[in-house]
Amino acid sequence: MDDGAARGGARASGSGREATDHAELHFLLLHYLRSLPTADAADAFEREATAHGLLPRRPDPFGHEHAQTYEEMRAKYPHVAPDHLARLVGLAASETPAGRDLA
Repeated sequence: MDDGAARGGARASGSGREATDHAELHFLLLHYLRSLPTADAADAFEREATAHGLLPRRPDPFGHEHAQTYEEMRAKYPHVAPDHLARLVGLAASETPAGRDLA
């Protein structure tokens, strides 16, 4: 099995909830950055994420994993809105006492 932690695919467990896939988080972050008027920042993050294999990988029919580009991820998940990450952060903040003060 490959080492997902090296490419950002490490899974972090929290309070018994489903683990967070860091590669998916990187996709959501890039998707959010692409929605902002900061094209250079989005381009830089995409270059770094691609170079370091931080975006989600896809298995082929033989069980081997392959890198995916941001555009492939966008096409695969058209239902994910650019503000999806911001909404998730807002939801998480609203469910914690300290977060309610921030939301």
